[in-house]
Amino acid sequence: EGDDQVYVAVNISVIQLLQEDFPSRVEAIVTKAGIDPQNLQLEITESVLIEDFDDIKAKLLPLRALGLTIALDDFGTGYSALSRMGELPVDYIKIDKSFVDKILVEDDQTQIIKEIIAMCHKLNLKVVAEGVEHEKQRDYLLASSCDLMQGYLYSKPLAEDLALQKMKQCMED
Repeated sequence: EGDDQVYVAVNISVIQLLQEDFPSRVEAIVTKAGIDPQNLQLEITESVLIEDFDDIKAKLLPLRALGLTIALDDFGTGYSALSRMGELPVDYIKIDKSFVDKILVEDDQTQIIKEIIAMCHKLNLKVVAEGVEHEKQRDYLLASSCDLMQGYLYSKPLAEDLALQKMKQCMED
């Protein structure tokens, strides 16, 4: 649509990430599409790190150097990367919906979200909460200094034309 203010996140599969030419293919696509690399975020799942940490890291570094941001998706549900958090070439941590759901239960587990956010901020990482569906969750996450939120509270999945219409409306507001 020619809008240079649009920021898009793309989920990357393990199969894609393990391909030898992955970084060069992404760079070629970005160049061909004529998009600003800073407007593109690649999302990888935490479980990807099990495959080959050093290889994955080596593939992500040139993409970050190009200007893309990297998000670690579904954080807390799989392979724990806590011991290597400082080594990961990521910019964002996406807290899995299963943690966000616990805000409504108000048990001891709720405190974990606050601690994850604080730990990530100490590592200069931004935090995205996934699956925010209720105002109570949003309010708790705001009070916990969560950087970004996504979920049905903001929008359910939309067809392309409706998504473009909603995006244009948001840009005007």
